[in-house]
Order: sequence, then structure tokens, then C-alpha cells
Amino acid sequence: MTAPATKEPEQRPTSVARGATLMVGMRGVSRFIGVFSAAILARLLTPDDFGIVVLGTSVLNVVQLVSECSLGAALIRMRDPQREHFDTAWTIAVLRGLIIAAVVLASASYVASSMAEPRVEPILWILAATAIVQSFENIRLVEFQIALDFGTVFRYQFITRIVSFLATILLAVVLRSYWALILSSLLTTAIMTIYSYMLRPYRPRLTLSAWREIFGFSKWVVMASFLAVIDSYSINFLMGWFGGARAMGLYQVGYQIAALPASEIAAPIRQPLYAGYAKLLHNRPALAKSYVDGFGFLFFIITPMSLGIFAIADLITPLALGPQWADATPIMQVIVFYALFDAYGHYTHNLFVVMNRQRRQILLYVLFLAVRVPAALYGGYVAGAIGAVYGMAVTAVIGAFFWLGASLTIIEVPAMALWRVVWRTCAACTVMVLVLLPLRRLWPVGQGYPLLALQLLVFTLLGAVVHVGVQLLLWRASGSPEGAESRALGIALGAVRRVFPMRLAPFRS
Repeated sequence: MTAPATKEPEQRPTSVARGATLMVGMRGVSRFIGVFSAAILARLLTPDDFGIVVLGTSVLNVVQLVSECSLGAALIRMRDPQREHFDTAWTIAVLRGLIIAAVVLASASYVASSMAEPRVEPILWILAATAIVQSFENIRLVEFQIALDFGTVFRYQFITRIVSFLATILLAVVLRSYWALILSSLLTTAIMTIYSYMLRPYRPRLTLSAWREIFGFSKWVVMASFLAVIDSYSINFLMGWFGGARAMGLYQVGYQIAALPASEIAAPIRQPLYAGYAKLLHNRPALAKSYVDGFGFLFFIITPMSLGIFAIADLITPLALGPQWADATPIMQVIVFYALFDAYGHYTHNLFVVMNRQRRQILLYVLFLAVRVPAALYGGYVAGAIGAVYGMAVTAVIGAFFWLGASLTIIEVPAMALWRVVWRTCAACTVMVLVLLPLRRLWPVGQGYPLLALQLLVFTLLGAVVHVGVQLLLWRASGSPEGAESRALGIALGAVRRVFPMRLAPFRS
């Protein structure tokens, strides 16, 4: 009777680690497509076009977040969800989609007039239709997460990215206006909703029979989502307030590049970790170890990438976006720290949810926003649009320590446990930045795409060599402990074996 109990915790963290690794590696491919798409669109559209779209989508996203129920998270947390739970969750999703569309349609005229931007109103009409279509997505896709089948989860996300890319580029070439972004969203949503039922056959039934069980979990999520609206979208409206549509466009496109590690690596890692935490809920030591190791791996992956973007942002902007986006460079460099430290803080949120500490999470969130919003407002008042971003960045740094400290008290882990898994990455990243910044001043930004591409390649490779070299030296000097480095080397060797089917000596830390 004791064997299964001791074996299970060893298997499940491995599944979670594999899921996180798969989502990180494969999501990188997906994000490359997104960056390529943004680079093309930046040459077909203007910052003003992107700003108009941001105004419209921000309204929809605010309504969606305020009404968020996290139905998938509620189903994952259940030990054995039944057909009635899935049917109830699907019914709630459809009702929510209809309510969202009604609110967006009712507010379209008011939003357009209050922002003095009549082009926003028809955009909101299309976005309302998109919300309705999206609400019909197959709720049983969450079963792949419950089963820790993240390969299928990624496949669905990857196909979504491909469909969105093709639809957006085609429409942008034909229309040459912001309508390409709006219509491609509707088209992609319709195609992927149909595909969701092909991937996991399911005939939903309208019922609310299990609504108490669903909302027993979701009531806290609704409150957290309301606070997330303030956290995530206050900066969008502040950019519009202090800088207009152009500033919003510069910020939005700059964010897509500067926040790449946070949005396309850190966020996907949290998905398998949440499922893994739910499996380890009743094994506190294993849960604590999974949490600490997960943070170490997250820090190891996203920190050098983010700081690398900071160091060479003046090369990325003209090469990826074109000369008309030159003003995005200083915004991107600030966004790097805003997105990076926010990613550290957001890593902790799943732990509060899984351990049923949502009440504490809500209180902490309110305290955090009581500092963040005034800081962003003050920054915008003093220095305009970029000042608001500085306010968000400063509070992100404060918030990372705030959230991590609060999470460690829940699982009763000392702060030194986190420091032990991140100090080598901190040192390696510091050396990398100290090498890159002086060399960037010695070789100014070149004229013409060939020279820009050469400079970007040289500095990217140099940064990678310096960081990896210092990290590995420190790791070896520390006795090659088990951690992010050993996991990364194991992944790399596994990839080499798959590409070159030869007999390689197994890696030994």
C-alpha cells in the first residue's frame, strides 16, 4: 500500500517538468511567427492604426476580465469532473459571451465619443461578434491539461498562431488598414472554435445543474479578474490619455517585442505548473520543491533573454519594425523590466489559487494596486507617456519581492531557497549586460538592413556566449547541483540525439 504513495509524487513533477519544457520550447517557435507577423504589419500599418485597434480591444478585454470565471481552472482543481460539470461550464461560457457582447455593443457609442475617436465604434461591433463566437469553444479541451497532455495543448495553440498569422497578413496586404487586425481576429476565432470540436469530440448540453460547484471556486477568481483589469489595462488608458493613439501604438508594438520572454515563455510555463500543483496539493514537501524548482527554471530562461533585449533594443527596433518606429526604443527598454519583474510576481498567483488562499491573494492585490496606480499616474503627470511606463516598471520590481515573499509564507519555505536557485543566473546576466552595453557604444547603430542584421547577430551571439559561459562556470564551481542548468543541458542533449541519431554518452551532472 505504501509503494504507490511514494512513487506518485516522483512521477508527477516529472510530467509537469516535461510539460513546462515542451510549452517553453515549442511556444518559442510559435512566438517567432508572431514576431515575424508583427514585423510585416509594422511596415504595412502605422502606429496610429495599432493605437486604434488597442483602444477597441482594450474595451473588450476589460469586459472579458471583469466577467472572468476561470472555468477551466475550476475543472482542473476538481478531483474527477463529470459530464454535468463540463456541460455547466460550457453553458456559463456561452451566457458570459452573450453578456460580454451586449455590454460591448451598448458601450460602443459612448466609448467612441468619450475618446473622440469615431473609428472605434464599428471596431467594437466586430469585437462583440468575436466574443460570441469565442464563447462556444469546446470546454473539454481542458481535459488535456488535467491529463498533463501538454503536447496536444501546444498543438492547438500553435495551429491558432498559424491561422492568425495567415489571416492577418493576407487581410493586411489586401486592406492596408487596421481592419485587417480586427477581421483576422474574428476569422481566426471562428476557425479555431470549429477545430476545438474536431480535436476533442463533444456534444454540449445546456444546463446549470453544477453551477454551485463551479462558482464555489470561481467567486474569488471573479474578484481577482476585476483587479487584474486595473493592473493590466490601466497602462493602456494612461498611454492614450498622456500620449494619444500614436503613443498607444508605440507601446503596444514595443510591448510585443520587449515582453517576449514574459508573455510567451513565463505565461506558458505557469499553465503546466498549475496542473502540477493541483496534483501535489496533499504532498506539501513535493509541492514546495516543485514551486522552488519551477521558479528557478523560469528565472533561468526569461532573465537573460529579457536583459538581452534591453541591451540591444536600439538594433531590434529599426530592423524588426522600420524607421517609423524609432520612438519605440526607449519605451521597449523600460517595458523589459516592467514585464520581467511582473512575470516573477505572476508566477506566485497559481499557488494562492491551488492552496485556496484566494482571500489573501485578493487583499494583497488591492494593497499592490494601491501603490502601482498612483505611481503610474504620477509618472505620466511628470514625464508623459513614458513616465507612466516607468511607474509600472518601478512597481513591478517592488511587486516581485512582495508576491514572492507572500508566497513563501504559504508553503513555509525560506527566502534562501529561492536565492540558491537564481544566484548563478543573476551573476551571469550581470556580466552579460556589463559586456554588451560598453561594446554597443563602441559600434553605433549602422545604416541599412544588412549592417543592422550583422550587428544584431554579432551582439546576440556575444551575449549568449558570455551568459552561457559564465553560468556554466559558476554551476561547475558549485559542484554541478541539480537544477535549471542540469535540466537545460539534458534537454539540449535530448534534442541533439533526436536530430543526430548517434550514441552519445549520457549527461552526468
